[in-house]
Amino acid sequence: MRCIGVALLVLLLTTTAVADQRVDALFAAYGNNDSPGCVTAVSRGEEILHRNAYGMASIELQVRNAPDTVMQAGSIGKQFTAAAVLLLEQDGKLSLADSIRRHVPELPPYADEVTLEHLLHHTSGIRDFGELLWIAGGKDDDPESFDSVLELLARQRKLNFAPGTRFSYSGSGYILLAIAVQRITGTSLAAFARERIFTPLGMHDTHFREDAGSIIARRATGYRPQPGGGWRLGVYVSDTYGHGNLFTTAGDLLKWETNFTTASVGGEPLLERMQRPAKLVSGEPTGWAMGLLLWPNGDIGHEGRDFGYQASVTRNPATGLAIAVLCNGRDIDAWTLGRGITALYTPPATTTSADSAPAASAPTPVAPASGTPTPAALARYAGTYWNPLTLAVRKLELRDDALVWARGEGTKLEPLGDARFRFAGQEMEISFRERGTKVEGLDVMNPGSRTEYTRMEPFSTANIDEYSGAYHSDEVDASPVVTVKDGATLTFRYDADFGFGAQAVFADTFQIADGMLVQFQRDRRGRVTGFEVHTDRARGVWFAKTGKR
Repeated sequence: MRCIGVALLVLLLTTTAVADQRVDALFAAYGNNDSPGCVTAVSRGEEILHRNAYGMASIELQVRNAPDTVMQAGSIGKQFTAAAVLLLEQDGKLSLADSIRRHVPELPPYADEVTLEHLLHHTSGIRDFGELLWIAGGKDDDPESFDSVLELLARQRKLNFAPGTRFSYSGSGYILLAIAVQRITGTSLAAFARERIFTPLGMHDTHFREDAGSIIARRATGYRPQPGGGWRLGVYVSDTYGHGNLFTTAGDLLKWETNFTTASVGGEPLLERMQRPAKLVSGEPTGWAMGLLLWPNGDIGHEGRDFGYQASVTRNPATGLAIAVLCNGRDIDAWTLGRGITALYTPPATTTSADSAPAASAPTPVAPASGTPTPAALARYAGTYWNPLTLAVRKLELRDDALVWARGEGTKLEPLGDARFRFAGQEMEISFRERGTKVEGLDVMNPGSRTEYTRMEPFSTANIDEYSGAYHSDEVDASPVVTVKDGATLTFRYDADFGFGAQAVFADTFQIADGMLVQFQRDRRGRVTGFEVHTDRARGVWFAKTGKR
């Protein structure tokens, strides 16, 4: 056994040494003098294994990123909001079973059954404020404040779903938690987190930004890709936080990850509860904890994306490996880079004993059917499908004599026989539901789950003019004008400079490319009275028709 332990130690040290040499190669594309880049830090336990920086903190001033460069970490801030709420529960100042209206009574009665725990777990059903602003025609540089977000949420008439019955990621919940912390403590969440979390852990470069105009020492400028090449500033004009707006360094994030082992802030019971998997009322797990995502490989952490920045921080309790990646380019995939670092620092699987049981073999994938269906046979499956529960619309198309799942660039479907197909290169399958010669729907089957879609009849745009006119929503205080373009599509125009284009998908239903679904409603006489807008995180926002265009 001693020999085995020595061998494993040598393997681990060798892996670490090789990884140190290869991380720089992983980030080589981000080391230029004319582009943003990243800062990385890796630890195992309390030992720092690697720290480095790549690319420019300021392209304008030609200042390079450094290991202590401060960046915006986006939604990584949610876990600190969650920790603050749990500390207040520990202090006896609140209960996670409290209704949010106990602390934020401005919310309408729809929030009576929404608890602080629902907000922490993204199971509240409260619409996401960011998507509400999008639906209202808001722009990225529109200013935000706690008052404006609370006013927006107070205008909503209903939830996305009954609390606890579904999971839907919502920044609104964490802004409401920040407001609750301020009212309970008499000080801001930013001040509370600084006093109770950041300062005790020596995270001196970490804070929630309370003022969008504040100067932050050693902060990297955030950048977004410029159409046609190059970069432009990525500006987030917001005084809200709790959901994000956290500024930090990669080194500070590793101090926080170490705390999950040392428990110097919060104690073990609090930190265990924070990492406990959440479940819906049905008992189904969500894959999330409190401000933390639980990955199937055992990693615990979160990503962050805010305008000109991307970030990722993960920790694996089994290996003790923690990785922080902060990037100041909006299209730099910090999460994927973090996964790459994990692979470099993870020793390959080995057999430690001759008596060890062999590893279980992976299930043999189902082979594609031997016969290739004719284009005519495949064409009967092409069409539009939708899920009334998730409101997702999916299209199947026939391309080059193959059936394609036409989402994004499209994924080819490989026939398995008996009206079954497999997504090329994936375990996910599709099974079509048929009655006689009619295709009624399909089921998308992932390992352990099934999602049903109903086939929708093609929609004629012959009477598309009946949707045109002026509309208004009290919920988001917006008044778009709907017009017809080229006799087949609709334009939702908010002002002279901003509008959405929408394609017909099925009866009375139009889809905007970025994921917004518009469903028109009619009265008993068949006249269009308004429409509802649905996104992944904000559903059923009502716009009443106010007149002709």
